[in-house]
Amino acid sequence: MKKIRILLADDHALVREGMKTLLQDVNDLFVAGEASDGLEVIQKIKDLSPDIVIMDISMPRMTGLEATDLIQREFPKTKVLILTMHENEDYAYQIFKSGAAGYLLKSAEKKEFINAIRTVYKGEKFFTRSMSDVTSKNYLSKSQSSIPITRREKEILRLIVDGLTNQAIAEKLFISPRTVDTHRSNLMQKLEIKNTAGLVRFAMENGIVGP
Repeated sequence: MKKIRILLADDHALVREGMKTLLQDVNDLFVAGEASDGLEVIQKIKDLSPDIVIMDISMPRMTGLEATDLIQREFPKTKVLILTMHENEDYAYQIFKSGAAGYLLKSAEKKEFINAIRTVYKGEKFFTRSMSDVTSKNYLSKSQSSIPITRREKEILRLIVDGLTNQAIAEKLFISPRTVDTHRSNLMQKLEIKNTAGLVRFAMENGIVGP
């Protein structure tokens, strides 16, 4: 079994020790190392190549958000799960804007903690359970609306919303069904959306089509 390699980053040794204790008996997780500040996090990533950094925000020399931003630019394969005491929508948005893949409260139970790690490892976003569905949708709307979509992608997205099949879209735009499928797949990957319903919701929320 391939284990998920984890780097624990917190300036309090007791907090790191507590996290290690929680994770030590989980078969698919492995704590590869620890760091006490943002600069040490960057060095440890170079040395240890962790899959996930579990990151505190308030750390000396370099904050967790500053380190997260740097990680996404220099080590894009490493995911960051922010562990914090703060709970509000604007704060959550700032966390994800930094490039973090997950946001979990320090008061979370062990089950949610482990679920967050596995979710982020799979390449998905994780919102702490206490944050509402509305918060998640608002974040996705804010973040996705800044993603550039080409004119052709918008044309295809509008036709998807109209309920047309790939074949029907191809005939309407005088392109091949394979090209339509490529554009559809690119949209889903770019927007981190997994199905047609998600594409339709994105188009509605971002004014690409009317209600």
